[in-house]
Amino acid sequence: MVFYKAISIIFLLFSNNYSLKIPERIHYSFVKHPESTMFSIFPNMYKYLDSKSKKIDYNHNEMMNTYKSIYKDACVYLLNKKNNSVYLGWVPFHNETILEKYYKNITKKMDFETNIKNVPLYYLICESNSFNNTLEIKKILCNPTIEVNIDLQLLKSHLLNFTKEYNTTLELSPLKNYDSGRWYLVFNY
Repeated sequence: MVFYKAISIIFLLFSNNYSLKIPERIHYSFVKHPESTMFSIFPNMYKYLDSKSKKIDYNHNEMMNTYKSIYKDACVYLLNKKNNSVYLGWVPFHNETILEKYYKNITKKMDFETNIKNVPLYYLICESNSFNNTLEIKKILCNPTIEVNIDLQLLKSHLLNFTKEYNTTLELSPLKNYDSGRWYLVFNY
């Protein structure tokens, strides 16, 4: 019996270390998450939203259900993974000027020890296409554990800068069919 407990504990330690790798900073405003980490993040965000949706009033319930649907869709995307998938986290608060501008408006919806500079406000599911050197944005997911009213044109600007630095074309057309075209409108108007 002790042997099985020891094996279970070792397995849990190694599986947690594997699934919670530190994201790689690839740009001043973006981190790249390993797929294994996303298998932990997306389901946990869904569980968080599900628990919150049971405690709120009717007006917020529709919004929570939309967020849950988006995270459920992201989990399905992970299960049907593609070799060219890229998972980015937008971390704009590494820029001190942006942090100072928005800091007093940040609301953490759960208690965590991580420095706010390292917490992605949005997750982007992308697919890279090396044949025509494009980065397709497939899905954009708001981090529900942090609330801040930030200008989304800043996200667009950072994305354009990111693709320029990597000499890549940004492809937004997949967003037309995602989340009722909301993100496509945000980035194009």
